[in-house]
Amino acid sequence: GLFALKVEENPFAMQLHHVQETRQVVYLLQLDALLRENDEGDREGAAESCQAILNTARSLKAEPFLIGLLVRIAEQAIAIASIERLLGQGQVSERNLQKLQELLQAEADDDGLHKAMRGERASGQQTYVRLRQGKTSFTELFGMTNLNVGVSERLLDAFPGIILNGYPEYLQLMNEQVRACKLKDVERAEALGKLEKKVRETRGNVLIQLIMPATAKVAQASQRSQAWLRCAFVAVAAERFRLNHDAWPRGIDDLVRDGLLKGIPKDPYDGKPLRWKRTPTGVLVYSVGPDKIDDGGKLNRNNPLAAGTDLGVELWNPQLRGVAPPAEEEAK
Repeated sequence: GLFALKVEENPFAMQLHHVQETRQVVYLLQLDALLRENDEGDREGAAESCQAILNTARSLKAEPFLIGLLVRIAEQAIAIASIERLLGQGQVSERNLQKLQELLQAEADDDGLHKAMRGERASGQQTYVRLRQGKTSFTELFGMTNLNVGVSERLLDAFPGIILNGYPEYLQLMNEQVRACKLKDVERAEALGKLEKKVRETRGNVLIQLIMPATAKVAQASQRSQAWLRCAFVAVAAERFRLNHDAWPRGIDDLVRDGLLKGIPKDPYDGKPLRWKRTPTGVLVYSVGPDKIDDGGKLNRNNPLAAGTDLGVELWNPQLRGVAPPAEEEAK
């Protein structure tokens, strides 16, 4: 299901409590998955909780604001981490693996950035109209955006033309951002990078600095989520292959030949196929990450964006799953 939005004339007055409330649902489902797989040994139930996390994230797919997209991205990350941990503990049925793969792929197919940017552009237009008509003051606007209200904002109230005259340039930049967000992966990142530089150079335009969203940063989060989602559904497909053949695939192309994938997903950072690595303990599907350097699948789960690391999802050989970590040697 999706959430209904109550239309408000003032976009900054819209109530988006439901967006943050989905976080609480996801946290409960995350704990439920941990409880089922650890204390109850119910891995099938844990897999269903992971599916529910993805469905909760997907309930935000129609949100026309960047905040909704950011929350959805955070929930996707929780789902992927929960799935990786679940498959590190033991085996899940083909039926539930297929459902997880389908949900992960559905999230990867619709990243939502273009839709959210269109909503932000509409909010900017409505804000401009209200300011021009005198229905919203700059002091009120700064207060609603949690910015400090001072003498400069009161001066803007007295001389609104200072800021409203910059609207054509603002709208042009917003249109360019919306068009850039229709692109994918590398092309989108390059286009938004150029626009971010352009925005920094428009320091004299107060309106742009006030309500131009930090799209480049949101786009970076979306690109990172795309890398994880693609690695995750490939990893789940590899686990399905292992169940069917009692052996790991030799590469992602085996999954395509077996009908588990339609094609080899691209790495959103460099446009090349996602990387596949056979390790002594299992297999690894990974992306080169923001630095675009292949570090051989080195992962850092505490700091995924650390230098010298990649982004990916790891699977373990069956005999290594559910093994307790080695006990630390007691201090003498």
